[in-house]
Amino acid sequence: MIIQRDDWYSKLLTAITKAQDQLLGVIEPDTLFDGLLQALLDLTDSEYGFVGETLRTESGDPYLKTHAITNIAWNEETRRFYEENAPNGLEFYNLKSLFGAVLTDEVPVIANSPATHPRRSGIPDGHPPLRAFLGLPLRSGGQMIGMAGVANRPNGYDEKLVQDLEPFLQTCSNAIFALRADTAREEAEDKLVDEQERLKAILDGAYEAIITIDESGTIESCNSRAETMFGYPSNVMCGKNISILMPEPYRSEHDGYLQRYCETGRAKVIGLGREAVGLRRNGTDFPIHLTINEVNVGDRRLFTGLVRDLSERDEARKRLDDLKAELERSRFGQIVGRSPAMRDLYGTIGDVAKGDWTVLVEGETGTGKELVARAIHASSARKDGPFVAVNCAGLT
Repeated sequence: MIIQRDDWYSKLLTAITKAQDQLLGVIEPDTLFDGLLQALLDLTDSEYGFVGETLRTESGDPYLKTHAITNIAWNEETRRFYEENAPNGLEFYNLKSLFGAVLTDEVPVIANSPATHPRRSGIPDGHPPLRAFLGLPLRSGGQMIGMAGVANRPNGYDEKLVQDLEPFLQTCSNAIFALRADTAREEAEDKLVDEQERLKAILDGAYEAIITIDESGTIESCNSRAETMFGYPSNVMCGKNISILMPEPYRSEHDGYLQRYCETGRAKVIGLGREAVGLRRNGTDFPIHLTINEVNVGDRRLFTGLVRDLSERDEARKRLDDLKAELERSRFGQIVGRSPAMRDLYGTIGDVAKGDWTVLVEGETGTGKELVARAIHASSARKDGPFVAVNCAGLT
């Protein structure tokens, strides 16, 4: 009997050592947990079982997600369910069951007569006969993070076995803790990638060119707007001195100015916007609005410039003025003029057009009485109707 116990403890030590080696190495989680389950079945001489992680629903109720489980299917429907869902983990929510008692009470559950146990529900009819069950909580840092369950040990289960399994159960807990840590790390990495992509999308979608330089004036980063504005692709612009984007005399003076600022901390442009001149790759200069901010990253001083192309603003203003003129020409027909007297006339036409009355337009020959009449019609509520001009002098 002593030899048998020595053999069992030797088997226990081998299982723990193998699991720990796998934890320290590079191995797929499925392989790790399948090995843990098989070792647990061997150590307990059980017919089937599972190893899983305990999670919580949105309402706070615990449930079990398996990471390894023996095939306990007994017909075609359950076999298909097992094959489709076991690789991603089966989830069990029935707390009024033997494994549910472990989830809620967080203590081992020994049931050597499951048929008469008050919490035997959750086992469907036709399930492989359940002659004995042992549910074991897995803990880490004083909290239950998982559960293992085995069934059908020939002579049933006892407290001594639970105590002997404690070192192995701790190894199972370590495996679940490591899995959670890897999952959290992957989620953090994915989140970081998403944040970087989101930030890049924001920067690339910005109206301003955004350029970051170091203390020597070397360009470290730029967004797509900077590429479009200055005509340099980012891989050409980055690594060059910022002065390539400036015409003379700013190009020659910039390095000295930046050096003096880094030494004294005195500058008139940091944090304030001002108009300046930029230089495109094709050699043409253009007006810009420049705002520079200093950013400290660790022990490094970086400077980020926001550049707006003012030539686009001027073009927009010109287009707006042209549009206003076009609108005025559409409203007042062929009447042109922007003098104070003409503006007064436009105001009078607008006022007269608001009413539904007969209007008499007087003036010398050639002063544009018909043009005024057409403008009144075009500005009135009847503008969609016809305008008919009659030459009274030609009537008999």
